[in-house]
Amino acid sequence: MDINSSAMEGICNSLIKDFYQYFDWNDIGINYSIINLSDKSVNVLSSDYDWLLTYWGEDVDLLINERLKAGIHYWNNYCNIFKDIMKKGKNNDYKIDFCTRHGNILELISVNTVSKLSVADIMTIYKWKPIISDYASRLWDKNRDVI
Repeated sequence: MDINSSAMEGICNSLIKDFYQYFDWNDIGINYSIINLSDKSVNVLSSDYDWLLTYWGEDVDLLINERLKAGIHYWNNYCNIFKDIMKKGKNNDYKIDFCTRHGNILELISVNTVSKLSVADIMTIYKWKPIISDYASRLWDKNRDVI
């Protein structure tokens, strides 16, 4: 996957445009990734393309193993590198990962916000996970040859 491409920027902008009525992008950010352990591939989608470029540009993606544990994890419990990179994005006061494993496939949705999430907020976001997953899969399939 070519992170630094106009096609990648376009699919990230599609996420913002297509979900603007459901999420206040001034208060929340979403990053969605599929990590295939078999072929060592990663597909990503982000509501903050500039932060995505920073994350990959500073090689933080190479440390992703720390985040690949099934469950719900706050970024303030990760090493300082993750805390530092989090602060370079929008809506960066709190960030939480939802990680699920399906065989050799890991699904990771990260949500960053301007305020701490309540349990009800976490459950609402978790409810959106399959919708975002389906949306991302369709975007990636449609753009497979250019990303």
